[in-house]
Amino acid sequence: GRYFLMIAMGAQFGAMATTFLNYGILPITLAVTYPGYYLSVIAILFVLWDLFLRKKQ
Repeated sequence: GRYFLMIAMGAQFGAMATTFLNYGILPITLAVTYPGYYLSVIAILFVLWDLFLRKKQ
């Protein structure tokens, strides 16, 4: 039972790591290739942060 749980957790962690690598490398590659994409991401983050601060007030 314990080994099965460890294997299941390992598989889930592996899937998460793979997803993170796929979605982590892609934006970096796009940011290096397309500076406009990088700026748009910063703009989106800035808008979300602005909304977050307004909600707190």
